[in-house]
Amino acid sequence: MKLALLLIFFNLANFRIANAQDWIATSILVAKTESVTFVVDLAKKQSDWLEKTINDISDPESINYQRYLTNEDIAENIGRTNEEIKAITKQFSNLCSYLCPMHAKTLVHKDYIEFKTCVARFECMFHSQLFYYKNPFRENFMVHIDKNNPIILDHILKQQGFSHSIRSIITGIDKIGHPAPPLRSTLIKTESASSERVDPLIAQSVYGTKSFSSKGLPKNNSQASQCTVDIEINYIPGEIITNFQNEFKLPVNPIDFIVVESSYFNSSGWETETLLDTEYISSITDLPTCGYLDGNNINFVTFVSYMMNRANAAKVVSFSYCNFENLWSPYLMDQANSEFQKLGIAGFTVLFAAGDAGTGNTAATGCNGVFSPEFPASSPYVAAVGATYLSTDLKNQHPWSNGGGGFSTHFKRPSWQNDAVSKYLESTPNLPDSSLFNSSGRGYPDLVGFGQNVLMLTQTGWEAVGGTSAATPMASSVISAFNAERLRLNKPPIGFFLPALYKLSGGLGYDVTSGNNYQFSGDGFYGSNTICRNGFPAASGWDASSGWGSPNLEALLKIF
Repeated sequence: MKLALLLIFFNLANFRIANAQDWIATSILVAKTESVTFVVDLAKKQSDWLEKTINDISDPESINYQRYLTNEDIAENIGRTNEEIKAITKQFSNLCSYLCPMHAKTLVHKDYIEFKTCVARFECMFHSQLFYYKNPFRENFMVHIDKNNPIILDHILKQQGFSHSIRSIITGIDKIGHPAPPLRSTLIKTESASSERVDPLIAQSVYGTKSFSSKGLPKNNSQASQCTVDIEINYIPGEIITNFQNEFKLPVNPIDFIVVESSYFNSSGWETETLLDTEYISSITDLPTCGYLDGNNINFVTFVSYMMNRANAAKVVSFSYCNFENLWSPYLMDQANSEFQKLGIAGFTVLFAAGDAGTGNTAATGCNGVFSPEFPASSPYVAAVGATYLSTDLKNQHPWSNGGGGFSTHFKRPSWQNDAVSKYLESTPNLPDSSLFNSSGRGYPDLVGFGQNVLMLTQTGWEAVGGTSAATPMASSVISAFNAERLRLNKPPIGFFLPALYKLSGGLGYDVTSGNNYQFSGDGFYGSNTICRNGFPAASGWDASSGWGSPNLEALLKIF
């Protein structure tokens, strides 16, 4: 069994433990012979280079607009020298070497080193013990470390004088795979007589992709492909996707699955999530599609390193997962944010589901608490996708009442959002009380897709489901088609397009102007079936329940 562990390096004074949602610590020790992977964070050579560069490359008024950089460019500016990496690796390799071998790998941008060794050596190196967590809902185990025993690496660093190049405290590791909370699927079952049932043909019609075809596009071109990411799952759907496409007489579009090995997450009950993501991202368009399946909770550091080092990696990446910001440590959110910046610098577009808890004012707080924004959707460097439903006359869209939206409590509002968000906050009636949200934070979502009454084929038959899990792969596929059409015009991929979109004041398709994300019904993740009537109303232009609205391929080609 292979265990994946991310070691996080903190300034202890600012350290905050992330909650271990759903996981219960046990007293069972991990076998000494099991293997464990940990990642060492090397302080970046130029700590602000990523942020400055992505802001420059994504600014339509910059001379460097869409002049994307390579892995080598990124490594040259933020990575450590080969000599530094060699010295640090040697120091780690000398620790407890009598117990078992240890293998080291420098990640693509030279800002992290990944080590693999046995549990016995890991525990010896860091004076700790690895225990199991048990999850009563998934019948699986993860691993945690004694988080009350910070590990000081100064004795290693001072010998080589590298205290400037590596963070000196390892702590806060409370479970294997990721010290962050488990990312939560954004899929729920929905059936409503007040909204029209959505299938791929209806979605294609609304999104303007019905006549789109990948014919004539270059083969194996990253700009003309897309990828969806599913976690804590090893399930490969197989013929169900083909049957789904055949039902609607769509071109058969097989998925290229990338499976990250894991023997302890054989099934998490999220097979339906994988099906929904792959059925819709591969049916809105016929572009080549990959499915990245990670048996662990996603580790953004190793994921980004893998994707950016992969030949012809898809330039559009769709994630249908998130969790509340207050369950993450600030360090982890900032770390992930840096990884998203790398993707944007290289021309990738990353879209995240905005969540299915409305404002996050859930039943657990009695509907009176401060709103809980969702991360990674709240990151300023990803496109956050909310959800709408289609009216029965097929003409109008409204925010799905459970669709995630609001304002980050961690990330400040980026400058490119100022005009749109200020207008919304100053001119929109019936906003929630200002004490419930951080009006100076990054506002989300940025766009929406269908998230209610979405028809899909599961292992047991046809079902109507919903959530931003449905919306995100649909919106992602529209962006992929837009990228493909830009390729025909000899234009680069759209990459991190939010600054340009906000500068253009939207216009990406259908502007959702009525409705609200005030309602939340507990579905097992959040509590009982309680309805919270306090959310953000839709409005003309950008709003905190539907962003700029739903995308349309023809509209995108006009405004960009």
